[in-house]
Amino acid sequence: MKNHLEILGILDEGFFLKRLDNEGQNQEIMAYLNTAFVVVDDLDKLSEEDLSIHDFVIQHGDNQYSCYPIHEVREMLLNKKMKSLISLNESLQKELEVTRKKVKELTQILDSSYDEIFVTDANGDTLFVSEACKKLTGLPPEAFINKNIKELVEKGLIVNSVTLKTMKTKAIHSAEQTYPHGLTVFSTAKPIFDEEGNLYRIVSNSRDITELVEMKSQLNRVNLRNQRAQHENSRTVSFNNFITNSEKMIKVLELAEKVAPMDSSIFIHGETGVGKGVLARVIHDLSSRKDKKFIQVNCGAIPSALIESELFGYESGAFTGANKHGKQGLVESADGGTLFLDEIGEMPLDIQVKILHLVQDRTFMKVGERRRKR
Repeated sequence: MKNHLEILGILDEGFFLKRLDNEGQNQEIMAYLNTAFVVVDDLDKLSEEDLSIHDFVIQHGDNQYSCYPIHEVREMLLNKKMKSLISLNESLQKELEVTRKKVKELTQILDSSYDEIFVTDANGDTLFVSEACKKLTGLPPEAFINKNIKELVEKGLIVNSVTLKTMKTKAIHSAEQTYPHGLTVFSTAKPIFDEEGNLYRIVSNSRDITELVEMKSQLNRVNLRNQRAQHENSRTVSFNNFITNSEKMIKVLELAEKVAPMDSSIFIHGETGVGKGVLARVIHDLSSRKDKKFIQVNCGAIPSALIESELFGYESGAFTGANKHGKQGLVESADGGTLFLDEIGEMPLDIQVKILHLVQDRTFMKVGERRRKR
């Protein structure tokens, strides 16, 4: 069919002759079609219903008509969709490849950083750790990825976690961290929020400051020696509110200066009244814990029946008259800072054994609790 004026073929002879007899030859070709035909100007406009109830499709455009069996139209539309999907897939593949290259490039940039980059989600699950962690912790990134920050802290892989603090406060936190093999790092954790203001990611940066700490320690030792030289005539040394003119005590001060940066237990021996508590405070002020709590406990002044609950705390219902919410002990209160146990020899022997576990294993158990805490 070319147009309504020139008929090249009859689609339905009976229907056509009937209409021709009633209407004449001057009608448009659509007037001579029965319901087996549907006429459209664009095949893409055919609905699923059109494709299911009609047998033929007539496409009308530029005064021309083209007739297709419905099965050919289905095939044509399907081929067109397939080509569109193939084109879309190729486009997505290209975008995916570009994204992969960008991710690889960003990972290489982060891994080339001297500092360790540590990324977690809002729940503390580790998403990314840069290669610098090998140098700082001695462990590969795989030891941290997909693990929760709380689990890493409990295992002792991370000490004084700034990420954990940022999770709780949603604010920036910085702190010094000392790893088991001796390295000291300065870490800063920063929260990242989504468009709705919810915590989305936490990114922490850790830098090795071991050499800086050592240089500071050496400088303090030099200052101490200079101070000794300046007061050689009077043979009196004043250091952090500790005043002495004894050569032996000056050596003790120098030793305290050396051990203060170390994360270890220190035994101070001396008779009552010689200044063990003052020396303990000096060691605390020279350590990386100087901004944390310093708790001094006179073990001889606490009744034997109360000393365990005072030191380690107790759980709810641990004994008659106990606080229903339990109580935090002095050991737990001093976490992150310094705990000085004075007159430890006055303690009952069974408590001394528990203190030994605390010093050696860094663990303790509250009264009424079955699980040890670190």
